[in-house]
Amino acid sequence: MKILDNFDAFKEFLLNKVLIAEKIGLSDDTIAKGVDYVQSFLSHIVEPHNPEERLLQSLWRLGNEEERHALSKMILKLVKEEETHGQDGKDPKPSDVKH
Repeated sequence: MKILDNFDAFKEFLLNKVLIAEKIGLSDDTIAKGVDYVQSFLSHIVEPHNPEERLLQSLWRLGNEEERHALSKMILKLVKEEETHGQDGKDPKPSDVKH
């Protein structure tokens, strides 16, 4: 799978799917449950292609159901934050933040 060759490509792919899910009105919790399903599938079927994927797989396998769901929510938060703040992960300047 091409999207699994590079962690940034995986995050971009996931962000695309998250934006579609949000557009059709799915809640963050429902989206996280979808991430749970995909992560469970990947952790059993696909070998990690990079260090980030190896870490996620290890955390997934070590966690219980609650911890796995929390990990899924954090992955969602990561891709959303990077979309908001950019790939560098830096916070926007205070003047750029809209309240």
